[in-house]
Amino acid sequence: MSMSASFLRLWFGQTVSICGTKMTQFAMALWLFSETGLASALALLFAAGAVGTLVAQSFAGLLVDRYSRKLVMITCDIGSTVTSFVLLYLAVSGTLQLWHLFFLVAMSSPLSTLQSIAYRATVATMLPKSSLGRGASLATLTHYGTNIVAPAFAAAIYPFYGLQGVIVADIVSFALAMMLIVTVNVPRVKPMKDRLVTTTANGSEASTGVSESDPEDRTWIDNMREGFSYIRKYPQLRALLVFQMAFMSFHEITNALWQPLLMARSDNDPVVVASVAMASGVTGVLASLWLSAYGGPRRPIRAYLFASLGAGTAKTLFGASSTALQWQATQAASSINFPIRASAYNMVWMAQVPHHRQGQVFGLTGLCVNVCMYLCFLGTALAADYVVQPWLDAHPGILGPLHHATGTGAGAAFALLYIVGGLGMACVSLVGLRSRLLRDHTELEETGSDSSVLVEGQSR
Repeated sequence: MSMSASFLRLWFGQTVSICGTKMTQFAMALWLFSETGLASALALLFAAGAVGTLVAQSFAGLLVDRYSRKLVMITCDIGSTVTSFVLLYLAVSGTLQLWHLFFLVAMSSPLSTLQSIAYRATVATMLPKSSLGRGASLATLTHYGTNIVAPAFAAAIYPFYGLQGVIVADIVSFALAMMLIVTVNVPRVKPMKDRLVTTTANGSEASTGVSESDPEDRTWIDNMREGFSYIRKYPQLRALLVFQMAFMSFHEITNALWQPLLMARSDNDPVVVASVAMASGVTGVLASLWLSAYGGPRRPIRAYLFASLGAGTAKTLFGASSTALQWQATQAASSINFPIRASAYNMVWMAQVPHHRQGQVFGLTGLCVNVCMYLCFLGTALAADYVVQPWLDAHPGILGPLHHATGTGAGAAFALLYIVGGLGMACVSLVGLRSRLLRDHTELEETGSDSSVLVEGQSR
């Protein structure tokens, strides 16, 4: 079954909006580094956004499930536009300071997070189950496509018009997204109460009561507790979340180090860094386009696990590489796998979580994964500079034959930790393939998707 024109308008509008946001983020990083010349300033900017994201994910599910998801997305677009106007005023007036930037990023990142969760929860309400694979694949296409387009557009505008020129383009993207979303009819989801069912000694099922509070009276603490309770009821979902947390923790080790590693190994050649990033983006877009046309993997868990293993293997080879061609090839091989695993992962959650709970569950799972990711990202950056590199400098030759892969001197710590991250991703994937909960869960099960009630033909 093909996707509706209404959904495609929504997807395109959100893609344009995300592209504008990433353009501004790229331009802010350029402005910040030009003003300070400090990499730590960029780390602080990342931390400001990370804090806002984690705070938003703790209560985003409550808002997305309680209120109209269309209204939530429109409100987030308006809020992001307001922060862009404030940033534009500060830039044009020449009064922009560093703390302004950190504050505005901390304010805008929760809006972006809330918008993302609302959109993801909307996909399953607008598409039949047979089209969820294509819907999830379009999300990965948005991710990789905007990673290519946004920096290119921002880099073309910034030298001539500065930060303010990029912000104006961002505001135009918000306006276009608003024009599209108001024309979309988003089905309304009626909240329902799930009953917990237990098995008695004689094998019969007995209800243990209602598992959730009234949606109108639910607090954010209730929301998180009920989200955890729902995931605990399904061992396969619980195992999938634990696997994702472990895998992405090791992935963030590589994510924190790929740019420093390339700069250290290539004598600070930005062309090498750009070429590797381009190889990653182009490959990711092509894989996402193929998935969108193909309809997503037929056996999502198996595809997810094998793609995870492929990504970990490619990352390990990347860390042991030493030439631009090797980095481009291994990064491209890695990027082929991420759209597959992301599409499969989203397919499972969209299909198995009832519509009226998707905001709650998606916000909670995102919070769990991102806490692990951010801690590993920051911990890796600190460990590379202040622990591993000094240790290697103080004990030359301690790596033995491994130094052929890591090199010596500056960048050896980056390479060593990067290889550790890649091996960790591969090992977690092998454990997942051996796990009966994940290995046997090769078909999408009906775990309650039909329990939500869609009010046809209505939006609010």
